[in-house]
Amino acid sequence: MLPASGNSISMSQINTEFLRSSTAAIQLKKAEIGDYGIVNHGFVGNGSNPYSMSEFYSYQHLNFPQGASIVDLWDARTGADGSNWESVYGNDTNMSVSGATYNSSAPNNFFFDGTNDQISTDDSVALGTGWTIAIWLRHAGDQSAAYERIFGMSGYQFEFAEDTGDKAKVYDGTWALVDVVLDGGDWQHIVFTFTDGSPKELKVYEDSTLKDTYDEGRQIPDDSITLGAKQGGGENWLGEIGQFILWNRVLSSSEISSLWGYDKGYYDE
Repeated sequence: MLPASGNSISMSQINTEFLRSSTAAIQLKKAEIGDYGIVNHGFVGNGSNPYSMSEFYSYQHLNFPQGASIVDLWDARTGADGSNWESVYGNDTNMSVSGATYNSSAPNNFFFDGTNDQISTDDSVALGTGWTIAIWLRHAGDQSAAYERIFGMSGYQFEFAEDTGDKAKVYDGTWALVDVVLDGGDWQHIVFTFTDGSPKELKVYEDSTLKDTYDEGRQIPDDSITLGAKQGGGENWLGEIGQFILWNRVLSSSEISSLWGYDKGYYDE
């Protein structure tokens, strides 16, 4: 088990896969299930030998709840820059950034200008018959059309969009409004859970509160995902996204409440 934040550790203590960035940071991937974090990398000089430098490492632990059955997790606090958004763990599907602007100050996020910005997974993901999708977002103004895409799938299995008038809607073969108002200025945590049954059951949560249950949603068998635009471009959304998570199971209401509570303080800064 790696030590808590701020403690020095040696490379021999880290049994995982690393990605060294141009800024000499090391991104910890494949952390223990339920945990993820950042290994910070630096150098210290040797006073008796000016040509000798020693490396040191520290681990910033992010004690993330509800880790079981995560398919993929993207968090703008880590693994993000102007061209890539690295998966924290899961099946390691990274995203390619096209136009979206990375904000490196807290709360870290990607800004979508509503014109031509998008971020897309490099590979497909499969969520199956029961799934959960969670997203931290903040809209940045009135949308210019009725289906401005917050996220969508290559097979159009499930889409989440903002209509004019701050209304939210989903698509699973037909468009339907959901009881969520996307209001500017505040970060919102939106969670969808889907259970494939008779009837189908799509639950929509806003800031841990169940807004309603709908006979909507579909299985997501093997699709790539695009944030901020329709698959292939167009119907671009105006706003910010800080975190995007996929599970191949249905989170309970108490898990969703805990999930929201874990990051609420960060996004309220």
